[in-house]
Amino acid sequence: MGFKFNCILLYNILKRVAFNFYGTKMNKRTGLLARLTVDEQRLLTLPPMLAAIIVVLMMLQPCVSPDPERTDCSLRMSFGVVGLLYILLLFYGMLPLAQRYPWVHWIIVLLNGAGTAFLPIVVDDEWAYPVSFIAIISMVIVSALLTGRGPTYLLISTNTALSYIWLGASLGVDWLNWVGFASAPVMAVVVTETIMRLRTVINKQLGRLETINSIAHRIAGSIEPEQVVSIINTAIRDHLVADSYFIGLLRDGKLRLDVFYDGGEFFPPIELPLDGSLSGWVITHRQSLMMSDVPNESKNLGIPVQLVGKSQQSLSWMGTPMEVGGNILGIIAMASYKKDAFDRADLELLESVAQQSALVIDNAYHHAEVEDQSHRDSLTQVYNHGYFLTLLNEFVAYAKTNNTPISLIMLDIDYFKRYNDNYGHLVGDKVLIQVVETIRQNIRSTDMIGRWGGEEFAIMLLEAQGPQVYQVAERIRQTLSIIRLTNQEEQVIPAPTVSQGIAVCPYEVDDVQALVHLADQRLYVAKGRGRNQVEPEECHWSRLIVPE
Repeated sequence: MGFKFNCILLYNILKRVAFNFYGTKMNKRTGLLARLTVDEQRLLTLPPMLAAIIVVLMMLQPCVSPDPERTDCSLRMSFGVVGLLYILLLFYGMLPLAQRYPWVHWIIVLLNGAGTAFLPIVVDDEWAYPVSFIAIISMVIVSALLTGRGPTYLLISTNTALSYIWLGASLGVDWLNWVGFASAPVMAVVVTETIMRLRTVINKQLGRLETINSIAHRIAGSIEPEQVVSIINTAIRDHLVADSYFIGLLRDGKLRLDVFYDGGEFFPPIELPLDGSLSGWVITHRQSLMMSDVPNESKNLGIPVQLVGKSQQSLSWMGTPMEVGGNILGIIAMASYKKDAFDRADLELLESVAQQSALVIDNAYHHAEVEDQSHRDSLTQVYNHGYFLTLLNEFVAYAKTNNTPISLIMLDIDYFKRYNDNYGHLVGDKVLIQVVETIRQNIRSTDMIGRWGGEEFAIMLLEAQGPQVYQVAERIRQTLSIIRLTNQEEQVIPAPTVSQGIAVCPYEVDDVQALVHLADQRLYVAKGRGRNQVEPEECHWSRLIVPE
């Protein structure tokens, strides 16, 4: 009972000494290093295994040609055979078993602790101390790498307790003997804590690499900027620790925070000016910024602190630009309510995330541009016939479901062929572009234009009644009458006129085919009335009763 109590006491004392000396908690988690395969663990344990075999051979060497006066050969031979069998069992049997059953590690360290403590008994006196010292340190290194603090301190405690039992009587009262005896466990504690700190650093770096790889893998197949931002948001929330963070994209000279998290809740997207903000500093200087004490450090930079989101001020902040090919796309930033919350490694991780994100967002922008161009007429940059018809189908379906009006103007340039024949096709192209520009000036940004074919255009006006649409058509017609056009020689040529036909859905017709057909028929009526006309005339809409 006393022996058991002493072992437990010794184990706890060693743990307490290590904790007080290093100021770190005894964390039993082994982290990413524990994911080593059996073969990798064997490779790691091979050097101490070979050292153990050499020790066994050194122990057996005096018995090869035994001295008649030696009486310990039978003990040495027994210990040597058992040692060799144990090494083989450990290498080929117990390591694979411990991969499946972690509790086997505790058995291994108990056996290793007992075996290393027994070495001074069977090794010649002149070799006893160095051999046992090397053996215990080697075992501690492997145990700390593979199993963590708990099993390693059990190894040290077992070795120290058994060594004291077997050698304590021979130590006497000479304090030098006790210093030599204590040096092994003390050094073992130092080695253990050094390795554990190294493991913490390595695990942290491996964790960052896994985070970067995970984010890169998740966003690699994304082709929409909004989708990329959503994935980055999820990755930051899952892998990084912060009280606040945001993902901002540059749009029209302003920073739009598409994702903004602060104090446990998400806020709606907001736009921020670049002047006088930490984010603006990062974007303007094209470099990362990290602050451990925001109130004081921001004063040194001459940047006033802006509170966005909750009223509590962040004390730590770091942000990095999302940049591709010298083009700043936006910024990713994180903040904490505590001082010194981030270190250089955190900033490097954020920079890696921003770099990966910038590449994918840039690709998404290019994909969106290419896709948008595929929907547009190359000359006038309005929607082509096919895509405009797709949009028209979608909005007509919406209008019918929600009982809201959608109107269509079919517009044709009068006598357009004369421009090509008399002034050349370049002037004809110029006329087409000028007509589109005039249409844009007289419609809302939510309305849409499509090139129906040749010199004919279609205009879709959302939630617009017949009288409103007529006024738009009239403004287009009147604006065209006063524009100034010139030919290649800068000579003034006649301004184009247009004929227009109007139809409204769902009050006149209730499907796309009928809507287009009605507007087209009215266009031809306008041409038949002498061109440069709008059909129906204004009085038609006053007679049409539209339900509220």
